[in-house]
Amino acid sequence: MAESSSGFRLQAMLSKLVSKCHNYCETYKEWVIKNPEIASQIEQTVKVMSFLVAGRFEQSQEFAELVYAAANLLVYVNDGILRKAATFKQKLPPPSQYRLMSWLTVIEYVEVFAEIAARRLAGEVGRWIVIVAIQIVKTALRAILLICHKVGLQSLLPLFPLNRQRDIETSEENDETPTHSSVKESGVDRDQSFDEDFEKVYRECEDRPEKTAVTFTGKRTGRVVRTLDAAPPLTNRSWKLPIEDGVENDDPGCNYLPPTQLTGKRVLAESLYIARPLVHLASLFKCGQQSWKPWLLSCGMDISSLLLMEDPQDLNINEKAELRRRSIYMLYYLLRSPFYDKYSKVKILFMLSAMANTIPGVRLIVNPLIEYLPYWQQVYFYTWGF
Repeated sequence: MAESSSGFRLQAMLSKLVSKCHNYCETYKEWVIKNPEIASQIEQTVKVMSFLVAGRFEQSQEFAELVYAAANLLVYVNDGILRKAATFKQKLPPPSQYRLMSWLTVIEYVEVFAEIAARRLAGEVGRWIVIVAIQIVKTALRAILLICHKVGLQSLLPLFPLNRQRDIETSEENDETPTHSSVKESGVDRDQSFDEDFEKVYRECEDRPEKTAVTFTGKRTGRVVRTLDAAPPLTNRSWKLPIEDGVENDDPGCNYLPPTQLTGKRVLAESLYIARPLVHLASLFKCGQQSWKPWLLSCGMDISSLLLMEDPQDLNINEKAELRRRSIYMLYYLLRSPFYDKYSKVKILFMLSAMANTIPGVRLIVNPLIEYLPYWQQVYFYTWGF
């Protein structure tokens, strides 16, 4: 009897604790939905803290990376809350695709901290085990997205952080404060599962009726001006024109756009890009870290991938931006060993030192950069993780 009574007491305590945690989570969700701008300020503050603590004490690099990863995860969690809220205006990807993209985004946020934490706890062997495991998972997820979901060109960060001012309707725009009841009407029901919630939000985004025009074009002058109905509150007004529904935004990554179907050479190009990290790791373990073969093989695969993409005119704006990013990131090969150790290291340090000694005020920025560069270059996911 005593054992059964103690078991019931423990079960009651656990259920009470779970209920409290659930209530706290729901309260936090409602607060984020009502105060997206304040949430953004908190996120930025946490990120700034990660830069301020770096180099201040022993093991500060690990702590700084932990804070930075936590800040990115906080952004991801808050964005997830806002994406399922009634005030979210942008189209969402299908639920199964969104789930895979979410996993990839979380991995991208925590991979650097996972690497340096593994090196601290398990040495170089543990570090490389974590690196290989993360790259295998990332490659598998990207391959599933390419083959099964036909997502086309995949960006480095599958889910871009929301622009809270543009993507979220404020209470002033709706003439009402988004409450828990309005959130439930949009598909966020506390009693439903995540899949049901997301499918409902996705259907609402698909079925949302077209809004009236927010701009007017003069017949004689051709000048485009904002309509009176589209004018935001005085405190938020700017000279920029509002964005028409269905018009491609100039800001890459701001919207989910239907991916361009890849065929022929482009499928091969994207496959090379996805497989490149694992091919590089395999050649690295076979030939050694000081060998030129892994560097040349990886560089050759990246260049071949870019060349096989050919003319990007039929790609959407997000995919064009991703191709530009990949082209610019080819410069990282100057910072990757063994090229960095044998050629670019001396030249880069000389250039930075010359800037610090000749340009007033630059020393405050360049000197910490010179001190941090050796540490940054030794972290795999800083130099080879993309």
